[in-house]
Amino acid sequence: MYLFFVLGMVSESFGQDAEFTQFNSVPQYINPAFAGAGPTIHRFAGAYRNQWPGVERGFSSYLASYDGSLVKYNAGAGLYFLQDQAGSSYLTNTQMGLNLAYAFDIDRTFKLRAGLQACFNQKKYQVSRLIFNDQLITNSPTSIDGNGPTAPMQFFDVGSGLLLDSKLMWFGVSARHLNQPDQSLLGKGAVLPMLISAHGGYRYEIVKPEKPEDVSPHSVGGLLHYRHQGINDQLDIGVAYFFKMINFTVWYRGIPFKTYKDYSNSESIAFLLGFEPIGKGFKVGYSYDYTISSLSSKTTAGAHELTLGYEIGSKGPAKRKSRKAIGGTMKF
Repeated sequence: MYLFFVLGMVSESFGQDAEFTQFNSVPQYINPAFAGAGPTIHRFAGAYRNQWPGVERGFSSYLASYDGSLVKYNAGAGLYFLQDQAGSSYLTNTQMGLNLAYAFDIDRTFKLRAGLQACFNQKKYQVSRLIFNDQLITNSPTSIDGNGPTAPMQFFDVGSGLLLDSKLMWFGVSARHLNQPDQSLLGKGAVLPMLISAHGGYRYEIVKPEKPEDVSPHSVGGLLHYRHQGINDQLDIGVAYFFKMINFTVWYRGIPFKTYKDYSNSESIAFLLGFEPIGKGFKVGYSYDYTISSLSSKTTAGAHELTLGYEIGSKGPAKRKSRKAIGGTMKF
């Protein structure tokens, strides 16, 4: 790995936030207002993403989360743990976040949820795995102590979010890194830019369920997720087909007709196959991102992503009747 690329990763890189294709399966990560949303009391979620396995030491991300509904207080709370690794220097980012949300009743169909997030971050890398400029020039051991210990750097950041949800539609906005913390590993100062996200989903019931609060066994839907951070932005937009236990979704990632330094903004096409027995509270999804940028899938080998979810504890018939909503948790 070239020196300028390594230093770019550990000192001045922007857009250090992990991303997931199945963003609606990791709601605690994208918006704190999702804490406690949905028809159940407890929700567990997990995700694993292996991005660009064809590139040596690509990106690997792991996430686990829990959130619960505080029905008595019309509120919710959630926790998530995230770790991602990238590059031959094993640049590792570990994140632990606490989310709190409160719901406001708009009418019998919609709720508006407001959320806050407090997050602890730790970053570190392995100096012994770096190759420095003097090694490349002289083909000799570096004059810099590459085997010495490197203390992890730590910082806190905060975020917030809003979510409008009903049974068949949800739309949210969130902002991470409101305090724009310094993320530099070399002490030179590297502000982590604010990440703005807009995300939503809509579901049309082809077959109406027997009870209004239940999930339709046959429906179609749409999903979108837009992110803006620093000079970078990205859009995921997809269509989904749900039939009983099976869900199939196709996503496009990129912004058509937009270029950055003569490079197209189109990045990938993603395909998802999901399995969710209705009424069982369990779901699993696998997606594959096919790279359509100049990098090509032959070079990157795309990206693989696996998500798991489990929900337990109904909020009760009376509560569901008053909500008329499944609460911003469009399946997959």
